[in-house]
Amino acid sequence: MYRVIFTSLFVLLLLLAPLTNFAQGLSLREYKYHFENSRFDTTSVDINISDKGDGQLRFKKRDEDEEVLLPIKLLPDTINRLQNLYDELRFLDTIDNYQANAQLANLGTTTLFLKQGERSRSASFNYTDNRNAMQLTALFRAIENQYRRVEEIKLARQFSPLDLPKQLKNLEEELKRNRIAEPTQIVALLSDISLDDNAPLIARNAAGKLITMIKRGK
Repeated sequence: MYRVIFTSLFVLLLLLAPLTNFAQGLSLREYKYHFENSRFDTTSVDINISDKGDGQLRFKKRDEDEEVLLPIKLLPDTINRLQNLYDELRFLDTIDNYQANAQLANLGTTTLFLKQGERSRSASFNYTDNRNAMQLTALFRAIENQYRRVEEIKLARQFSPLDLPKQLKNLEEELKRNRIAEPTQIVALLSDISLDDNAPLIARNAAGKLITMIKRGK
């Protein structure tokens, strides 16, 4: 009898598995952001993020031939923020492009994208007065700033230590303006720098100051 029950349960699980995978597929999300402006030093930026927080940042500088590609791993809280902002926009249920009446082409073009299951949509604008669209754009840009600043600090530390204080100062300015998406993600790197005897003393002190700033919430 137990064998019959076990076999029945096993068959039931096999039957339910495709339905579970189908439901999960409908709920999985993919977030994308694109920015371009040929007048800027950075002419294009692309961010792709899964709903698990994995993704990549890709950008191109005007005077360089090759794009820079950086891996991204976001915290669950950040993914929740992204999800909530898209939900507040009802992004997949509207045709709004969020473009304000004013056209400010000199600011460049921003494109927001969301895919969920078989549904997807993008919206492009050069200037928006929609509060949620502004917050979503600001979050994507804060993600960009975070990973680019970290990469610049790592490169300076490895190849140009004398430039490290300048890069840390740039990071400080971004933190003061709330332009870093996940400040706590940077603490480990700053801790390493603050204890690195090969780094300039001014850089070690600056790193320690930034750690204190982050832990205090600025």
